[in-house]
Formats: sequence, C-alpha cells, structure tokens
Amino acid sequence: MQLSKFKSKISYLALSMVLGSSLNALEFGGMGNISMGMGGAGVALKNSQWGLYYNPALLGASKKSRFGYSFGLGVQEKNLLSLASIDIKNLEKLPSILASTFSAKTRSAQAGSHSNGLSGGLMMLGAAAASKTTNVNIDGYFGDMLKHLVSSSNSGSGSNSGSSGITDDDLKKYLQTVVTNSGVGNNGNGIDSASSLEDAAKKFQDIAKDPNSQEKLFEQIQRDMLKASAAAGGNPIFDSIIKNMDASSVGNLAELLSEAGKSSGGSLDLDEVLGALGGIKLSGVDASLERAIKDINLLQDSLRNNNFAITSQNGIVLQIAKNPNSGFAMGIFGSLFANGSASFDETHNQIIVQSGNNYISVGVGNDGITINKSDSSNFNSHSIFSNSAQHKIDVSGLVITEVPIGYGYSIEVGAGEISVGMALKYIFGTGYRLHKAGGFDAFSNIRVPTEPVFTHNFGIDAGILYSLGGFSLGLVGKNLNNPGLYLDEHTKVYLNPQIRSGMAYQWGILNLAMDVDLLPNDTLSYTLPKSQMIGGGLMLDLKVLDIRMGAMYDMRGYTASGIILTGGINILGFLDIAVQSSTKLTEINGFSVPDYLSLKIGGGFSW
Repeated sequence: MQLSKFKSKISYLALSMVLGSSLNALEFGGMGNISMGMGGAGVALKNSQWGLYYNPALLGASKKSRFGYSFGLGVQEKNLLSLASIDIKNLEKLPSILASTFSAKTRSAQAGSHSNGLSGGLMMLGAAAASKTTNVNIDGYFGDMLKHLVSSSNSGSGSNSGSSGITDDDLKKYLQTVVTNSGVGNNGNGIDSASSLEDAAKKFQDIAKDPNSQEKLFEQIQRDMLKASAAAGGNPIFDSIIKNMDASSVGNLAELLSEAGKSSGGSLDLDEVLGALGGIKLSGVDASLERAIKDINLLQDSLRNNNFAITSQNGIVLQIAKNPNSGFAMGIFGSLFANGSASFDETHNQIIVQSGNNYISVGVGNDGITINKSDSSNFNSHSIFSNSAQHKIDVSGLVITEVPIGYGYSIEVGAGEISVGMALKYIFGTGYRLHKAGGFDAFSNIRVPTEPVFTHNFGIDAGILYSLGGFSLGLVGKNLNNPGLYLDEHTKVYLNPQIRSGMAYQWGILNLAMDVDLLPNDTLSYTLPKSQMIGGGLMLDLKVLDIRMGAMYDMRGYTASGIILTGGINILGFLDIAVQSSTKLTEINGFSVPDYLSLKIGGGFSW
C-alpha cells in the first residue's frame, strides 16, 4: 500500500467500526430493575415482579400478585473510547521531528505533506522513515556533529568527500583514535594503513568481533558521539538513537561513518541510516515523543482488539396469584442485542509500510519506537496493509420482541416446597448483519445493508425451585427448543439454550441472591464470542423504600469490563432506578469513564 492511500484506508476502517457498531449480545440478559441492582441475580429471588423472565417456577412459589415495568440502556466498549484522548496534532508533528534529526537544512517537504490530518498515527513514522527525498546534509546537524566528532583527530589533510570539509582521512583517523583511546590496541591496529574509509571500517569491525574489545570500543565511540552532539548544540532524537544502541552495534556505528564518507555530496538519507545501523530505536526523548509512543500504541491495540456494544432490554409484566399454590403471568419484552467489532488477521499483524520501492517496519511499544528496513516479501506476508490479509469487520444486530405467557405450580414435600413452571413465548426477530473480510482495499467497497430481515418463531422456558423457610434454590432453562432467527438472508443465529442456577435467602427486610450461568452463552460479538456470568447482591426492603447493591463478573469475557458493580433504589414503588458500572475505566481527555455502563428506570407493585 502506498503511503498516500494509507490515511483514507485507516480512516475508513475507523469510521466503519464506529458507525457500524450497533448493539450487544445474546447473553442471559437482565430484565427488570430488581435483579439488575442485585448483580443480575433472579433465578431464586421470590421478592421480584420478574419471575416470568428469570424462572417461571417463581410464579407458583410467590403468594402475591405483582406488576412491573422497566426500560433501560447499556453501553459496553473495548479499546474505542480511549481513541478520543489521542493528541492528533502531536502525531502530525512526528515526521518533521524525525526528519530534522538528520536534515537541518534540507528538510523534505514531501515528508511533511504526509502529516496533513490523522493518518492513523502510524503513517507519520513511515513517511519520515521511508521518504528517499529526506536527505541528510552534512552541513546540517549531522554534519555539525561529525565535525566535532573528528575535530580532536582531524589532521586537516585528505580528499574532501562532502560539502562540510570532512574527509575520508578524517573519519579513518577517528576510527584509529577510538581503537587507541579505548585501550584495545596501539596505533589503531593498522586502520591508518587502510586503503579506503570502507576498508578502515571493515578493519574496525574485525577488531570489534572480539567480545573483550567490543564493549570498550562501543563505550568509547558512544561517549564521543554524545559529546560531539552536545558540542553541536544537542539533538534529543540523535542522542536517543545512540543511547538505545548496545555494544553489539559498535560495528554498525563504524559502517555509518563509512556511509557518511562515501555518500555523494556528503549526504545520507534515512534509508541509508537504517541500513547502516540495522534499525533505530527512540525512547525517553521528550514529553511530545513519549505522548506519541503512548498514542500510537493505543491505536494499535484498538485496531487489533476492539468492541462496541449497546444493550436495551425493556418490559412490562403482570403476575396473578390464583391461589397459594399456583400463579399465572404474561408480559411484553423488547430487547435489542447487537455488536460491532473489527479484527486483524493474526498472520498480518505487523506495521510495514511501503513508499515506492522502499519498505519500512515500524514497531511501537511502551518503551519506544523502533524503525527498521523491510522488503516486499515481508510486506505481503505480514503487513496489516497487505491486500492478502484477511481482516474482518463484523456488525450484527438483533431486535427481539417476546410475548410470554407462563404458569407455575408448587407442591409441599416433607421438608419444604418444590415449584415448577413453564413459559411459552412468541418471538418476533428483526435482524441486521454487515460482514466483510479482506485487505484494506476491500473495506472501501463495503455496502451497508438497508433492509432488515424479519423472523417469526416461538420459545420455551422451564424452571424448578426448591424452598425451605427463607432459603430457595432454583434452576432454569431458557429457549430450550433452540429457536432460530435470521440476521440476514444467509445467516441464521440460534438462541441456544441458556442454563442458569441461583440461590436466595429472605430474612425479614433482608434479601440475598446469587446466580451463575452453568453454560457459556453465545454472543454476537466477534472479539468476545462467549459470555458466562456470575453475580449476586442484597436488597433491604423497607416497604416505602428498598435499596439494592451487588456485583457481577463475566467469566468468559473478563478482559472486557472486569468486575461490574450494581445498585438500585425504589421509592414508593412507582419510581425505581438501577445502575451497573464496570470497575475497568478508560481515560478520555483527563476523565476516567467506565468501559461498561447500564441504566434502567422502572417501577413495580405487589399486593
């Protein structure tokens, strides 16, 4: 991929993810406010209006008639909201910062032209690294540094190899001085008799092959270069490159001096620098570069592992206690489940950019930026920008309208009571799906579907509950007949059976409850395809006021939100507010916001 196309491709992908990201998944879900405030627990909770949803066996165990309503919205994201905190202007300055390290007087206009707008942040590195027009003029900073480097050993003789007045003999004499001053050998070990600067560099490299000599030579030349850099006025980028090298690179430094000596007009471009040094690493330069490292790393993580979801579950339910042993209920439940994510091909996960015939590999970590030369083979086989990559964008949405009718019956046993129940529900599904796989060029041909797909079906829920005093233990199976709904004309998703167990205890005004999914539940998320929840909490029922609190945790999708804290309050029955919030936070422009947040407003009455 040419760098000129990079900006539009990365921008289109990001736009597709944000606009296409829709709604959450097909987890067990959470209907009503009471269970939502108690960590999602409801399978064995008698003191709730939502037994029809959580466990129809509760219809027989409850001795009261109940009415409830609830409307809510939840948002969950992974590695997307944090993109808002990226300092775009700082990233746009990065090419000129890198280029100016080696080009004080002939800074390339072409490199700067790549920084108009946000090109995914990564292009800025590639433009500076790959542009053959960014020349290193010896009369610029690099040349000034070389003048100070060789000044102590400059004999003033030799053939001028560049416009700066630095000769091949000057550089040869410097290499000889390094060998002598480091204590490795006397009189440069024959470097002074080398036929050329290139020959002198090879002799220097031969000496450096000795492990005992290598460290001493490196310390000497590193110390000399940093001292010369300071005398030339100082350049934090150049200093960072030298400081991040190790003893094994001493031969590369000699080759760099050789390249500087033989370059036409006394100039180097960054491609030659990378070839001589075998790549460069930058870290700890200044606040601007440190911020760029952080932002580019964040952008990489976001593109490789991301998710955005919105959930809305709403309902109205009426439960009638026919007699002390049985109950009947009906309701209307409306839920929206969908999810959007983009995932990278695992075999094409390296940042390798192409500019003309040059290929540059850019590595970004928490401790720095590493830039190396690459080639077309690695680009085609491993670059995220290769057209042979199979990246994926997947957006799936499902709106489910359910009309359930349930019945529960209780039987006294020797110790306690056993309740059984069943619910039959009509299901109307509205499906939507966008799926695309391929390289970045393929994403420019995405056609967003405009017509949803409709499906009619039915589902069966069944449950059992054992009660003894204030203690109850329940088990429920939802969608036992495995009903299917279409996401599009060719894709059918099945509401796989969901099995959940729960326990609860009631003592006066105190209610305790806990639920756990016995099996993982499928979701519509490509990056988080499974969900398996465990959660619980307590409720203080003070008649005119009840207060709830709890926590829940996804044992399969734990990387998304961490522990989720829950809570709720009901005032006089008709006003009920419940909230859930993850403990994992994302920083956006100095503010920390939860990765998952859900809010429900409703109410309920019992008589």
